Amino acid sequence: MNRLCKDQVITAVNGGLPGPAIVARDGDTLVVLVNNISPYNVTIHWYPFPAPFRGIPVVIGEWWNALTINGQPGDLYPCSSKNTVRFTLVRGKTYLLRVINAALNTPVFFKIANHTFTVVAVDASWAVSSHVVPPLASFVNTSTTAIMSYTGASPLSPPLMPPALDPGPIRDRRAHVCDGGARPSPGPLRHSNRGLQRLCEQRERDLYTANFPDNQPVTFDYTNPSNEQNPALMGSARGTRVKVFKYNATVEMVLQNTAVLSSDDHPMHLHGLNFYVVAQGFGNYNPQTDSASFNLVNPQERNTVVVPAFVIRFRANNPGKY
Repeated sequence: MNRLCKDQVITAVNGGLPGPAIVARDGDTLVVLVNNISPYNVTIHWYPFPAPFRGIPVVIGEWWNALTINGQPGDLYPCSSKNTVRFTLVRGKTYLLRVINAALNTPVFFKIANHTFTVVAVDASWAVSSHVVPPLASFVNTSTTAIMSYTGASPLSPPLMPPALDPGPIRDRRAHVCDGGARPSPGPLRHSNRGLQRLCEQRERDLYTANFPDNQPVTFDYTNPSNEQNPALMGSARGTRVKVFKYNATVEMVLQNTAVLSSDDHPMHLHGLNFYVVAQGFGNYNPQTDSASFNLVNPQERNTVVVPAFVIRFRANNPGKY
């Protein structure tokens, strides 16, 4: 693909960027056969969305030193102006913008000049409440653009830019859901290889141990900048440990950043399950006092959060090894 005045070889799905859409109905069982012929190990994520009456996908990605919207860097980068993405709107109509951050570990901010919008869904779940936590670490201070115009507007009208955004520790407690306790049968697997499955299960028994700790091994002032290079906090034990939950158990997890090594925001994702964000904030989590402010009425349902500090809850009702 040619971007920023030069050709670049990229990894694509079925020859396209973004990859192909998969259309399915609620309750459908899909079998997706993935053949990786690139020289790299890759991961593939699908972003599910209900079909809207009028929806516009806005995929924010990155192209080396540039950010992109729907694959194009926009007016602010060389050799890009003629391919700037344009959206044509009808005045007075309501549109659903499906904004997706497809950049790699890069927080992005989305604005529309002279317009306001309402967040109605996050992570493909309808949002009852909306809370924004700005990134704790500094971010790439660069911009990408697209143009929104109204039907019938003069093509000579110059587009407006939104106001610029002024520029702004990581340790995670993570749990893995494994099969445990009574559960309904998941049904037959298609395209399964029983011999390969038995081999994988034996390797898992040799590799994984079910002794993931319930609490952090060391308690300290997690977000104190003086601990960034503290050698006493940099040691770690080798091991591949998992946490086993009973089927349908309600699980609470505290995700706490630290200042050790660097102050980066860290995206936390739970495979196989969505979760509810019952608390969030900065600083050190205090279980004696902070639990009083939990939102147990209308918490956000998410599958990814960018951590300074979060408390999440989920129900372990999707058996698997994650």
